[in-house]
Amino acid sequence: MLGSAERQAEFKKKYEDIDGFEDMDDRFHCGSHYSNPGIVLHFLARLSPYIDAIVELQGMNHDNPDRIFHSLHDSYSNALNDHSDVREITPEFFYLPEMFLNKNNINFGRRADRQEVNNIQLPHWCQGNPYKFVAGVREALESNYVSQGISKWLDYIFGYK
Repeated sequence: MLGSAERQAEFKKKYEDIDGFEDMDDRFHCGSHYSNPGIVLHFLARLSPYIDAIVELQGMNHDNPDRIFHSLHDSYSNALNDHSDVREITPEFFYLPEMFLNKNNINFGRRADRQEVNNIQLPHWCQGNPYKFVAGVREALESNYVSQGISKWLDYIFGYK
């Protein structure tokens, strides 16, 4: 599990709270699901037909610019530090670089810091190139390091641990 020792302790405390569960099989670490339609739409909001679905989900408006996916750094940081943020990246991160570009010139507005929400801010190592980013994350997914540890993630997500 990612994040600070404090965040990990909070999840462990939730899991060990025997009084909150009917029996041992009902226990969980994360109180919300790591993937749902809202999360998928959050990541794919720059693409059709997902933009239409997210506008409908938000009451026929765009979401608040401060909540729109705009930066991998900020999303990653939030997932490491916020106890309620347990979302995971979608499969599109590994094959769809266009999801990071605002090719439809959608006006998502400005964040509270006055920054315009447009293309996704990518890590420096890919020089803002979403094609290079997707190639890099795919290479990482296929690496020996991930292959050696992915069984732990599967055990965590699907309930063994």
